[in-house]
Amino acid sequence: MIYSITGELIKKFENIVIIQQGGIGMEIIISRSTYEELPNPGDECFLYTYLHVREDILMLYGFANIPEKELFLKLIGISGIGPKNTINILSGVSVNDFKKFIINKDTKSLKKLPGIGEKTANRIILELKDKFSADELSGLTNTINTSEKNKSLFRESTMALESLGFKRTHIQELVNKLIQENPKITIEHIVKIALKELSNF
Repeated sequence: MIYSITGELIKKFENIVIIQQGGIGMEIIISRSTYEELPNPGDECFLYTYLHVREDILMLYGFANIPEKELFLKLIGISGIGPKNTINILSGVSVNDFKKFIINKDTKSLKKLPGIGEKTANRIILELKDKFSADELSGLTNTINTSEKNKSLFRESTMALESLGFKRTHIQELVNKLIQENPKITIEHIVKIALKELSNF
């Protein structure tokens, strides 16, 4: 299994990214959410990955963060929902909002997502309702969607740490983890923690 990839971002599109690693250009399928987190072409890029193997093809899927990858793996484990369908679904909703749909048994919202009809929506709820941990579900039912704010915080924090000389690959996972744990965290606090955590890199 290819867990992750780090390399130079050569090209990026809304559903595909090309990352060069060791002289090899890797074509990776991504969601729109991951696309929005990508650096500029020419910069170093880090993605978590999943290699889908079939008899006639190998397809590599990429994710900007662990929660998106974990949800992807849960969805492809449901009969009738393949990797391509799942990427389309993830392109239409944030991870937290999707979890809220499951908690609230909100088939109406699920059916608005690409490729999901009545039967598929009911099957997703049935299959996933018991597969989220207590920590994952904590607070989701009463929170508003702060994804745009978090994306801005992620970008600004990453840029601040890069300006201090840290590599993007060392920054992204830590910054994402800190924001997931505390959405109200400030850039200053993130930088302070990162300076301690990343001092050995």
